[in-house]
Amino acid sequence: DWQDTALSMLISDDGIGFDPQLIQTDKHFGLQIVRERLTKVNGRIELISAYNSGTTVSICIPFSPQTVCEAVHEAP
Repeated sequence: DWQDTALSMLISDDGIGFDPQLIQTDKHFGLQIVRERLTKVNGRIELISAYNSGTTVSICIPFSPQTVCEAVHEAP
């Protein structure tokens, strides 16, 4: 979703899902790196997933460092 102040993305699937709390951050770095990079630009990421319910990732990237991302999508 292209807005005047930010770019918002919603990515979802209907796969088997997983428990985000069980991610071993000492072995898997992808989400950690995305969070770190988004933090540097005042962006935001939300990940919603559960077993047998698929996964939804919502990302907001502001066009200006002064803009605060509030438009993070909810899971469908």
